[in-house]
Amino acid sequence: MSLRAKFLILVIGAIFAPPIVFLISYQVETGPGSLGEARTRLVLYRTMRSQLHESPLDLESEGGLLNTMPDTVEVRILDSDGNLLFSRMPDELLNGEGHFRFTEIIPVKFVSGENGTAIITRHPGPLNSKEDRWFVPLTVLIFVSVMIVTIVQSVNRSISNLEKATRRIVGGDLDFKLPMKGHDKLASLTRSFESMRAHLKEEYARRSRFIMGISHDLKTPLASVRGYTEAIGEGYADTPEKLSKYLGIIGDKTQLLESRINMLIDYVRRETNEWKLSLQPVRLAPLLRELSNVIESEITISGREIVSRIDVSEETEVQLDEGMFTRALENLVQNAIRYSPEESTIRFSGVQTANTVFIAISNEGEGIEPDDLPHIFNPFVRGGKDRKGPGLGLGLSTVEAVISSHGWEITANSKSGETTFTIAIPMDDVSV
Repeated sequence: MSLRAKFLILVIGAIFAPPIVFLISYQVETGPGSLGEARTRLVLYRTMRSQLHESPLDLESEGGLLNTMPDTVEVRILDSDGNLLFSRMPDELLNGEGHFRFTEIIPVKFVSGENGTAIITRHPGPLNSKEDRWFVPLTVLIFVSVMIVTIVQSVNRSISNLEKATRRIVGGDLDFKLPMKGHDKLASLTRSFESMRAHLKEEYARRSRFIMGISHDLKTPLASVRGYTEAIGEGYADTPEKLSKYLGIIGDKTQLLESRINMLIDYVRRETNEWKLSLQPVRLAPLLRELSNVIESEITISGREIVSRIDVSEETEVQLDEGMFTRALENLVQNAIRYSPEESTIRFSGVQTANTVFIAISNEGEGIEPDDLPHIFNPFVRGGKDRKGPGLGLGLSTVEAVISSHGWEITANSKSGETTFTIAIPMDDVSV
């Protein structure tokens, strides 16, 4: 049962328990355990009251009749001057303290022709002790106390589970699952805590995979550098040609190490929020044309062709970090070169529409596997055919982080032998 439902029962019970308890107690107290007997008394009372209304009263002959009225009824007969002619008080009520009573005044007529008055007081039952007054509030107090204890135990149980889970997480134990019941705020907090635990567990596993991947990806070129350095030291490079070849390999492996270390530094800075964007208004068309010229030279050297299209207004300005934005586009271009065959075509475009500016980089090739496409921007993810290739799987993750930090969106699409990465800049970020 939810915490809200328990509080609702507590409130409803506090409101309706008193009348319910009273009705039950009234049923018990209006007779020796029988509601039928109480009804019999009420019928007798109504019968006597009807006779007082309809028939002339003869005190001498009917005094005995008046004395036969139920023991919860008090009768007094007065003449027209207010003098008491008859009084009947049952012994049970002489010392009683009833909670309330019903009094009725009935005009009567005596057999002598004179008028008088009958005062009839009907008590609800023999509530004849002070302790009876505490019965209803005591019952309500017990009910409220039981409900409060139940609610406090429920809250305490949930808080205790969260406290134990927190201690286990602090101790490095993430291999457990919190029990989740109900739909109240505490249950919602428990579900959020459980989601956090699962996320932390996955994050630790991801970092473990990261360390193992880094160890492998850095050890491979480092081993090559060490091997060729030892070969030179031991005299295996005994000709200028061999020495030049070995030094060239060492240089290439060193550059690869530097590139991977820079990628790691960028990734760690991004993960720890140590890098901050410096947003400034930049005219987008000149920047894209400049980048297109740089990209064209790089792509041409790689043995591929480039097709550029810049269709953006000269007055369009965008708030961006030029350095980070340029590095992100260069990363996408390097990715396009790596995964496209020689003599293929790479397309670079910037198109402005009514609502959005789209920047796209496309390359021909085998493309990205459909199973890998939804995860392509996750860290340490490389396509199925590139799992053993160069790189750490951080490039696209870094690009996505840069683009999303600007408040933009990047998507990937791969089909029909062509892969396209598209950056969408909403016009809200653009001034014309």
